[in-house]
Amino acid sequence: MKVNFNLKNGIVWMTATLPDGRFRYSTGIHLTDEVLRGGQFNPKTALDRSKVLRLIVLRDTALKLILEGCGSVRKLRTGLDLLIGRKQRAGTLLSDFAEGWIKEYKKTHPRGTYKSYQTLLVHLKNLPVKLSEVDYDYFQTLLIHFQTEKKKDGEGYSKNFTAKMIANFRRLLHEAGYKGLWKGDTSRFLAGSEEVWNIYLTKEELDRIYRADLSPALRNAADLFLMGCYTGLRYSDFNKIKIQGELIVVDTQKTHQRIVLPIHPVVRELLKRDLHPISNAKLNLYLKDIGRIAHLDDEVSRTRTISGKRVTQTFRKYELLCSHTARRTFATLLYLDRVPAEVIMKLTGHRSFRQFMNYLKIDQEDTARILQDHPFFQSRP
Repeated sequence: MKVNFNLKNGIVWMTATLPDGRFRYSTGIHLTDEVLRGGQFNPKTALDRSKVLRLIVLRDTALKLILEGCGSVRKLRTGLDLLIGRKQRAGTLLSDFAEGWIKEYKKTHPRGTYKSYQTLLVHLKNLPVKLSEVDYDYFQTLLIHFQTEKKKDGEGYSKNFTAKMIANFRRLLHEAGYKGLWKGDTSRFLAGSEEVWNIYLTKEELDRIYRADLSPALRNAADLFLMGCYTGLRYSDFNKIKIQGELIVVDTQKTHQRIVLPIHPVVRELLKRDLHPISNAKLNLYLKDIGRIAHLDDEVSRTRTISGKRVTQTFRKYELLCSHTARRTFATLLYLDRVPAEVIMKLTGHRSFRQFMNYLKIDQEDTARILQDHPFFQSRP
């Protein structure tokens, strides 16, 4: 008796031929064609290896059940359901399913990738519904909830926050569908997002931060931030930097990609300093003081949709500084220096050109300056 694995829409399915028919079983585990090809496993990362191990356990359990006389399609399915906790049925609350799925998701994913699911879970508990009863009407209820509810500070939720929560909601329903716990179509469960103007820093502003007279704690935070501005790395990857000759090599935590980039002179200097890791939250707090001391006080207007209404707010530039400003600065400055987008994407790890272009923060004046030297604008009739 042989148990096989194959991929369908990115999900691993287990198949076997039993005396009473063909057995097909969705494991609910996602893999790529590179990792599972021709029924053979070729894991690339620690996350891949974890998933493959779970699949091997499922396969061995299936073979054991068959040898023990549970060789019917129904009995084998029941035995595997018990193994992976697929005991929930129609009466299961959506929030209960979500809570169980998030616990499993946390075991193999970094904190940054599951925090937003935990945020969604809080809201789902306030809008209880049986998993089997989730439909378009419930989606509308959830959408209106995000458009009308207020946060603790009294401010409404932004359009992009709502879009992220709805995307997470769809993912949960897909996962429930893979486990046979929900049947439905999520194609109409959509909430549009919008482009929001997030700042980047100029080379002159980076130099101001580099030369600012700061306390030891703020100097350390500023240096960590500058490291991100000149490497494009996420804050979670700073401690993974390896130097190979004249290159920096990093295996990223979030996307499990290998990034290779040249060493900027500022980075070479920063690597000589005794940098102390601090929490991302503390870094974001320190950056406001650092930006104020470095006189990053230009006025910046930002328009976004909050609680269904367009709202324009004015800030000092230092008030909008956060750790992620570093990656946006890195990508935008390279683009303004005419580095091809496909080259920058290799350094930032972006796979989608559309996502990368939304990531850049260039305005109409920046675009005009880039085009000023283009042959079209230099040619005469």
